[in-house]
Amino acid sequence: MPANFFSLTLQPNNTINSAETTMTVSFREVGSNYQNNSLLLVSFPTLINIQFTQCTALSSNLMSVYCSSSNTHQLKIELMFSFLSTTTTTRILISSYKNYPSLKPYAVQVDLYEDNFMQTKLSSNQLALISLQNTAVGNIGVEQFSWNVPRLGSSSNFNIRINRMDSLSFAYLILTLPLEFSISAVTCSLPNDLTCSIISGSSVRIVANSTMSLPLSFSLNNIITPTFSPSSPIYLQSFTSDNFRVDDNTAMSFSTLCTLPCRTCPVNQSTVC
Repeated sequence: MPANFFSLTLQPNNTINSAETTMTVSFREVGSNYQNNSLLLVSFPTLINIQFTQCTALSSNLMSVYCSSSNTHQLKIELMFSFLSTTTTTRILISSYKNYPSLKPYAVQVDLYEDNFMQTKLSSNQLALISLQNTAVGNIGVEQFSWNVPRLGSSSNFNIRINRMDSLSFAYLILTLPLEFSISAVTCSLPNDLTCSIISGSSVRIVANSTMSLPLSFSLNNIITPTFSPSSPIYLQSFTSDNFRVDDNTAMSFSTLCTLPCRTCPVNQSTVC
């Protein structure tokens, strides 16, 4: 049974879904069996692709490191030490890769082998995996959105075209309108493999039955607009199948066509009438 690492830490430089990031790996080896061709194996979740990463030695006890990947989520790091010590912290920078795509907690396993043949495992965190979690969602890029009848108190269709998502690893979208709207009679015009349903008084769930492709255009029909302009934006979010947030967009809003008589602004108030 391999020993546990002493003071193993894994530190991404940011915690934003699907953002480009680096990770600093730090540990101290409690035994004296490791040597200059020891191998560190770092296993990420399958949703993190590390095929094109590089490694850099950060600590004084390392002369050099060399990393390679045997698959899309496991990184082999060959360690060349300048001196061997059980009291010196070994630090390595892994750069760069895309973060985990959602706010769901994920684990990274780290194993230290005696050499690159990987026959003798010296240390592992397998029994005490380090759990990491992002704290900020990515972005949904909306190329355009429109209302076919942008008037208060009217039946209108909301049209949207999505041209970018930081991650396509999601199961469904939720589009939430301000509470002043009525969507009880909403129907959806969607591409194939998408379905929609009303989940609350102001929210619609759009489910992807297969992998999405962009750009994505769809419409929500028969929305009853409010009798006064809402103050909150339209909120679009994507989620995993187990309901963890992936990306969002809060840049959309409802603006009306003015149907009231015009008024001339005073000279000293050019913007507010």
